[in-house]
Amino acid sequence: MAKSAREQVGGDAVKAATGKTHDEWNSVLIDAGAKAWKHKQIADHLIEEHGVDGWWAQGITVDFEQNVQGRLPGQRPDGTFECSVRRTLPGDQRAALERAASAVAERYGEPRAKSMTLKTPNVRFVSEDGIRVVVDAQPSRPTGTPVGITVMKLPDQGAYAAAKEWAAATLDALK
Repeated sequence: MAKSAREQVGGDAVKAATGKTHDEWNSVLIDAGAKAWKHKQIADHLIEEHGVDGWWAQGITVDFEQNVQGRLPGQRPDGTFECSVRRTLPGDQRAALERAASAVAERYGEPRAKSMTLKTPNVRFVSEDGIRVVVDAQPSRPTGTPVGITVMKLPDQGAYAAAKEWAAATLDALK
């Protein structure tokens, strides 16, 4: 099961960074009429009207959506679900990405696109049922290369849980 915004970033951290707790921000947003707003409008309001840093505005917005608007953990504003798993794999950036992309291709077929010249190169897949998968590799470190698998456009929480388990097992097998 996906963690809620509050489980990911505790109230003390939000208050230290923004001056208000999750619940205080939710009250501010309710008073502003944000119950009917979409994600971007809420985040923009926090940034423009309250001077909240963009990163914190995103977290406050997701917490508001989950606790006031009914969005579920792991759910995107469009109603689909998305999960992400990252592991540090042995090898340089290119080799680690290619190994992970090859493992993902066993399940999702040939990649739809590759962006290999970026600082964080990635390989993208799309399944027949519209599930999107991105494999990316951050710059290598002395301990290895952080590689992530993000699975998007999942239809429900059950698919989220299954995809998260699969992504973790796929990367763990490459360690």
